[in-house]
Amino acid sequence: MPSTLLCNCCQAELVVEDRPPLTNERFRDHFPSQSEFSHIQSVIQAVDQDIDRHDAEINRLSRTLATLGRQRDDLRAYRDRCRALVGVIQRVSPEIWVEIFSYLPGLFVVEESYKPVNGEAVTVSAPAVAISRTCLSWRKIALNTPSLWTDLYLSLDYDLYDSSTKYWLDLYLLRSKTSLLTLDITVYGGYPKKDSSVWATLQSLFDSADRWETAKFQLDREIFSCADAHLTDTVSYSRLKFLKISSPDRLHSTDGVFSRIWQHAATLQSLETICFDEQTFRSTSCCLRTLTLDNWVEPIYVLRLLHSFPALQHLTLRIAKKVDVAFSDSLICTEIRSMSLHIDSLSSFSTIFESFKLPSLIDLDLTAKTTHEVSHSLKNMVQRSNCCLQTLNLRGQVFADQKQLFELLAVTPTVTSFRLDVGTECSLVAGDFFQRLTFKDNNVSNLGTRLAAASVCLLPKLRHFYVAFDEGDWNRRSDTPEDTLPDLPNAIDILTMINSRRSLQHVSPPTGEVQEIASFKLRARLYSCSSGDSWVQTFYDKVEPHLRALKEEGLELSLRIYNAWAVDSE
Repeated sequence: MPSTLLCNCCQAELVVEDRPPLTNERFRDHFPSQSEFSHIQSVIQAVDQDIDRHDAEINRLSRTLATLGRQRDDLRAYRDRCRALVGVIQRVSPEIWVEIFSYLPGLFVVEESYKPVNGEAVTVSAPAVAISRTCLSWRKIALNTPSLWTDLYLSLDYDLYDSSTKYWLDLYLLRSKTSLLTLDITVYGGYPKKDSSVWATLQSLFDSADRWETAKFQLDREIFSCADAHLTDTVSYSRLKFLKISSPDRLHSTDGVFSRIWQHAATLQSLETICFDEQTFRSTSCCLRTLTLDNWVEPIYVLRLLHSFPALQHLTLRIAKKVDVAFSDSLICTEIRSMSLHIDSLSSFSTIFESFKLPSLIDLDLTAKTTHEVSHSLKNMVQRSNCCLQTLNLRGQVFADQKQLFELLAVTPTVTSFRLDVGTECSLVAGDFFQRLTFKDNNVSNLGTRLAAASVCLLPKLRHFYVAFDEGDWNRRSDTPEDTLPDLPNAIDILTMINSRRSLQHVSPPTGEVQEIASFKLRARLYSCSSGDSWVQTFYDKVEPHLRALKEEGLELSLRIYNAWAVDSE
């Protein structure tokens, strides 16, 4: 009898009866008798019983296999959990996770009401929330680390009526607990309405103003005009260190909620605002280090600002075209290290230059729109201050002639970075300008010491040099008389100057009196078909190849020359 072994342990078998085979001949022209019919019926019943026995055994084995499969899966999961307990991730301490998570950006929300109806009006990126929803351990770390919830970047549209932004903001404010906040807020749109969701969002921020550390606001003009009617501000910004308020619109006053911020921020160190208002700058502060006013300030208020903020180190101003004022006493600002002045007319500032004494000044950035006899006052200020300028940026019409430029450079031998953009006053960099910046003798045996080299040219410590000039688009016509064209710098002198300053590496002994030039940038715009085209041709043929070779030796080089009669090259 055929049998099937069911168990190797107990040797249980499933045995079935031996049955004769049924050949095709048995079905061909054969009609069973009554006795055969009965016998076949009994055989069928016996086979059905055997099939039932097999089905029962198969079902039992299937259940056993399913049970074994589940048990195997449970064992695998248990094994994986055991491996996780000793895995690399589990061995990372919470402090390391906090350090890793600290590199993630903060809350980032962008509102865009102009998107299609089926689009998302509010785009949200909230990494700290994603961390808190990853696993139990990460959630515990996220909720116990308030610093992960302190950076807030919101771009608000006051045409939008959606409270979801306020929900995300309030969640971050709640979970940041008492930690200091960093804000970067932009508000834009049409005219802000009373029921706009923007006001509720901004009010949540102002309710936590005592925790602001860094705050940047970029606001439309309408926000300034409506803010007082919709916002209640606090009188304490006790921990605010850095504040920037800007606008795409030109404003004459920001009086209101936002201007009161810096007036009540006793520990403010850096302030950048879009305009100056005498009323909002009446307070004084001994903590303010950086002040940037992106609007025109009358000359008379400049010294008042310096009196009000004696600890200022970095000052950026736009000086309005007003009548200059005389001051009986000079103002000594011992802390000022950098000053950037954009002056509408130097005639409104010459007396103030005479009043300055800035012994700590190392960076001076001066932009002037109109020429005036002010170089004497500027030179006297530098000499009187006895400062060691390291960075000198001059743009526009600062000097009436080349002599005034040379006089200023002669009293600034410590400058290492010099940017000179003369605009259309090409004569300032023509003639012997580059020769005065050239070391006359590069022979090591004759040069002697670097101190000797420093005595033969201007700016002996110069390492970074940027020069730009513009021939003036009034020269576009090809029939412009040659005698009316401005003088252009000598292209060969440019190469000679750079070569003399690159060869200083061979000069000994190495002192600090002379330094090798490290970078040179040239911007030139030429329009005349005669002198301009000739200058460009000389530069490309005799100067540029040698400069490119110096670039291969380490000189940082940037050349942008525009010739109206040819093509732009860089």
